[in-house]
Amino acid sequence: MREILFRGKSIISGEWVFGTPVCVEESTYPTDRVLLVRAVNYDELDNFMPQYESDEVTPETVGQFTGLYDRNGKRVFEGDALKFRGCSGELKKFPAVIRYGAFNCSCCDGVYGWYLEHGDIRDLDTEPLGNRELGYEIVGNIHDNPELD
Repeated sequence: MREILFRGKSIISGEWVFGTPVCVEESTYPTDRVLLVRAVNYDELDNFMPQYESDEVTPETVGQFTGLYDRNGKRVFEGDALKFRGCSGELKKFPAVIRYGAFNCSCCDGVYGWYLEHGDIRDLDTEPLGNRELGYEIVGNIHDNPELD
């Protein structure tokens, strides 16, 4: 079972918030807004229905959890910039940004999925928590550090 989680920057506080994006009817909310919703409490008296909190976030900042963790155990999200050693052990000089979309690889073109901009996704095929020397590390993201984009 994989964890499906999104993050985005709150329009109110500017802090990162986590949850599930939801669609809101156009008549009740502007369509250029995105809400991240999360369950916060289960009420036994209300048939175990969860209570929810939501945060309005800047749409461009919404990114999905990749299922990967860096060598420090932090979740890697779309838009994160990673510092890592390549397969040959050399430290990459620039951070690679993780993206989701169509990309080309050595075996075929037009593959759709997670890829590293300015890097090779195969370089992340290490045991990040078991081998701190080879593992990759989050060094920022394209929203807090636009110079990394």
